[in-house]
Amino acid sequence: MQQLVAAIQQYETIYNRFPLPPGVLQSTNSDFTFGTYGTSKASLGITNASGYQANNSELMAILTDTPLGTLNSNHSLNPQRINLFTARIAPDARSPGLGPDCVLRDALGNPYIVSIHLKEDETCSDAFYNLPSVSGTNPPHARARIMIWSLGPDGKADRTKSADAGANKDNILSWSK
Repeated sequence: MQQLVAAIQQYETIYNRFPLPPGVLQSTNSDFTFGTYGTSKASLGITNASGYQANNSELMAILTDTPLGTLNSNHSLNPQRINLFTARIAPDARSPGLGPDCVLRDALGNPYIVSIHLKEDETCSDAFYNLPSVSGTNPPHARARIMIWSLGPDGKADRTKSADAGANKDNILSWSK
């Protein structure tokens, strides 16, 4: 998670913007979460409340300078063609590492969830952990501009349970120790 945060920060330093697909900035005025959309974990519904939806494959395509469909074609989102993140290449879309679908998965094969700060305030909000059902009236807001987490050993998240209960209890969070 630390290496991914560093790669995102390095991209921002080089290009003076976050590594985001063009559709993100047109569709939202809040922080953006690369969730489970389009992955084997899509049924968990870890997505933005509205607007553009993506999993981390679009982020990884930009950071690794890999064309993904029309995203980053002709190096449009990484014109200096810099590979800012190196990951183990996974043989399939269920194994740890960077899969053939360009989704980065943790050691347990779960996709990383990445939230990036876009608002004018000083906190980053995650689409899942910002839900009142998960974090009540006091959701975790990272003072950092990037939040990363994964689903933990059970590979689950439950939007009806609090952050420290049930399926959410074993989630691996970049903002807690």
